[in-house]
Amino acid sequence: MLKFRTVYSKIRAFIILVGIIFLILSFALAFHKTKMENQIISTTKNQLEHEIRSLLGLNSESMMKTLIDNVYWDDLVLNIEKNDTGWFTPNMSLVAAAFFDYYLVSNSRFVAVRQESGKTIHSEINIPKGLLESLKQSRTAHFFITTADGLMEACAGSIHPSDDLKLKKTQPYGYLVLMKKWDQKYLDHLATIIGSEIEIKTSPDSIVWDKSSAIQAKIMLTGWDGLAVAELISNRDLNLNFHVTQYIFYIIIAFVLLILFLFNFMSRIWIYKPLKLVTDVLKTDNHQSIDQLKKTPAEYGHIGDLFEAYVTQKQELIEAKEKAEESDRLKSSFLSSMSHEIRTPMNSIIGFSELLKDEEDCDKMQKYISFIQNSGCNLLLLINDLIDLSKIEAGIFSISYETFNLKEMFAELEETYNFELEKREKPMVKLHISHPAGDFMILSDPIRIQQALSNLLTNAVKFTTVGSVSLSYHKENDELIFTVADTGTGIPIEDQQKIFERFTRFDYQWLNTEGSGIGLSIVEKIAFMLKGRIWLKSVIGEGSSFFFSIPFNDSVAYVPPAIKTKTPNCYECK
Repeated sequence: MLKFRTVYSKIRAFIILVGIIFLILSFALAFHKTKMENQIISTTKNQLEHEIRSLLGLNSESMMKTLIDNVYWDDLVLNIEKNDTGWFTPNMSLVAAAFFDYYLVSNSRFVAVRQESGKTIHSEINIPKGLLESLKQSRTAHFFITTADGLMEACAGSIHPSDDLKLKKTQPYGYLVLMKKWDQKYLDHLATIIGSEIEIKTSPDSIVWDKSSAIQAKIMLTGWDGLAVAELISNRDLNLNFHVTQYIFYIIIAFVLLILFLFNFMSRIWIYKPLKLVTDVLKTDNHQSIDQLKKTPAEYGHIGDLFEAYVTQKQELIEAKEKAEESDRLKSSFLSSMSHEIRTPMNSIIGFSELLKDEEDCDKMQKYISFIQNSGCNLLLLINDLIDLSKIEAGIFSISYETFNLKEMFAELEETYNFELEKREKPMVKLHISHPAGDFMILSDPIRIQQALSNLLTNAVKFTTVGSVSLSYHKENDELIFTVADTGTGIPIEDQQKIFERFTRFDYQWLNTEGSGIGLSIVEKIAFMLKGRIWLKSVIGEGSSFFFSIPFNDSVAYVPPAIKTKTPNCYECK
């Protein structure tokens, strides 16, 4: 076995091998010229046939699209049932718009409801009943039919309501047949596109083409029953000239020799330098090497893009890993906190229930019942938050739109949170609720809006010891913006980005001794699902303002003159 130990010997052996190969090819070229010619003729014929079939398929696809656009038209279904022939003239302009030369609309009993012919149709067209009967199963059909006016391309389909897009759930309400005539102008247009002569033969006689330098392709055109009704024949001139093959071969030899000469010079630029950059990137993730690799020609530039994406993705994976670890830590902390949050009201419920059994003093009994109810409400709020969180995780957190009175919701929130301030013994905090003037009806999800506002108000009450908590709204552009403001502790800038993350709790001045840390994340989800947004402004030591918006336009919100709808009180224990 020969061993080439130097680059020069390898290149010289390569050049000699190339010379021998090309010498063999020059002899093989002469012997296989005839075979190549036949192969080219066969390939060209197949290509011509493919072009014709593709062009015909494109035309038929346009017809079928028009058919499909009409067969699940609810108005068409209704007027077929009414047998309203006067409806078709202003509404179905398939012939008047010169899209088709003929159309037929039949009812489910195969009785024609409407048919119309264009100016090029002079004879009566009879649609076989067997075609319409076959559409009960096939739903659509594409076929050809011969008439006294010539060859017609047709498509037919069964008619269904618009909610049956696949034409399978309902039985046909009727049938639609569209036809377009293949006249000489149309054939000439096809011939121009594919660069061939085209003829249509409806008799079994074959066409004899006397040009030896031409190829012929035949396409069988079938009727609705699958039987041949005509044959499309295309003829294309094919001028073969293999005399220049030898000259081309000499040019190739010279070109290859030149390439071999230049290859040694260019290999350093095309191969050595890029490979060195690739090695450097793999070792160090050097961004400068990546930028240089992206500027190199051919595939190495693409490799540079891939390396850039790889390094970016690697950094994102590191960040995602850190975020996942942080999320896992927060979940662990959340579970630990939940065990305490659940245990506290449960202990209170069980303890006061035990005291209630032996207590005979009515005042104390009422007091114990009040403690049990408050603990039950706190536990229910916690369970509701956990259920909503699980729905968010499962992707089944739903929105249900209905019309409700915003004023009634505000009045209910005012009553609830005045009692909340009294229960928390915060006489120095005043609640201000700005009621809308008169009844204000909007179309949205009252349960989710009340849930979001309740979460924001609960946080405001929790972190405010002196001053006020206010709830208001205003319309700005196409949004209805709710504002919950307080004069509480405020939120540091570094925590404002994390405040909407799940399981996140911040204890400012030891005021956050309760809660699950998921309320604001649920509010953010509600805002997103209502196609709105949520944001905040806060200054540490001065208070916070949370803004919650929903779209406000004719499709989602309005003010009727005198309609009152009571908002369901679905967010319990607030």
